[in-house]
Parts: sequence; structure tokens; C-alpha cells
Amino acid sequence: TPRGDPPPPPPSPAGAAAVHVPQCDLEAQIEADIQSVETLGDPLKRMLSMTNASQAEKNILKIRQIVQKFQRHPADTGSPEVQIAVNTERIMTLQVHMKDHHKDNNTKRGLLQLVADRRSMMRYLKRKDKDRYYEVIEALGLRDMINLIPPKAFLPPKAALKEELKQKQKAQFRENLKLGIVSKKKKKKSK
Repeated sequence: TPRGDPPPPPPSPAGAAAVHVPQCDLEAQIEADIQSVETLGDPLKRMLSMTNASQAEKNILKIRQIVQKFQRHPADTGSPEVQIAVNTERIMTLQVHMKDHHKDNNTKRGLLQLVADRRSMMRYLKRKDKDRYYEVIEALGLRDMINLIPPKAFLPPKAALKEELKQKQKAQFRENLKLGIVSKKKKKKSK
């Protein structure tokens, strides 16, 4: 056409029924694809195989499989479990990219943002349902790094050392008190 519109689809042969696979039923769609590929010859099977797919297509397939594994119901794509799993897969893909392209600052920024998003979602899931949280991190092979009780204050290094020394002295005093070496009475300072 002169405007560059795509050509209309060819008419379907007489008697051929259009195959419609629901979007949310991924297993049925994959099964239908496998059956249609099995009727093709070997050269065509090799052409359509995932070994010839681009890395982007392989990533999309991995993400679909992960969504299917972690979803609560067939149309679920936004539950915290699914989001954590998808972000984990994307993080692993970007880590491989960053090993080869360590100066790629845009990817590095995106990777750090994904890690922050996943941490936020993990914190939410742990707060709402600890059992599902532990199931997800076990299935993904992640460590439990989410502490729901934030530290009271971040101390500078010198102050942290002083605080640590003070805590050790208090522990030593309690130990000496138990052994009877030191009494509780404090001496009054004279002026």
C-alpha cells in the first residue's frame, strides 16, 4: 500500500478452524506449539529450536517459565513471589553482562535498581507472610538478609569502637560481679 500499512492477512483455507489459545493458559499454548512442530520436518524443527533463538527470546522464555512456577493462580503476574523471582532472573542475566562489560554504567545503574526493588519486595513479603517468604528464598537459593528491625543509629567508626569497648567493659563488670570480685557500690568522688 502507498502509506506503508501492513498487507491484510491472507484468507484462511475453507474449512480450516482458527486455533485460539487463551493468553493465561501457557501450558496449553506450549502443548499446542509442540504438537504443531512435531508435524514439521527435521530441518524446520532445527530452525525453530531454542538453540537458534536470540538471547532476548531465551530471556523472555525463562521469565515466562519463572512466572508460571511462582504464580498463585493462572493469571497471576504481579504477586510479590513472582516479582521477586523475575527480578532475580533479570539480576542474574545482568550480572553475566556486567562481567564482560564492567564499564557499562547504565546497566550497572539498572542492576542496582533491580536489586533495590527486589530487596523492597522481599521486605514486604517477609512482613506480610513469613512462610511464603522463606519458601521463595529457598526456591531461588537466596539468603535471608532482610532485617525488619532497623538499627537505631549508624555510628561513625570512632564512636562505634568506643561503644564496642563500653559494651565489653559492661560485660566484664557483670562477669566480675557474678564471681564476687567487684561490689555494686560505687565510690563517691570527693571535691
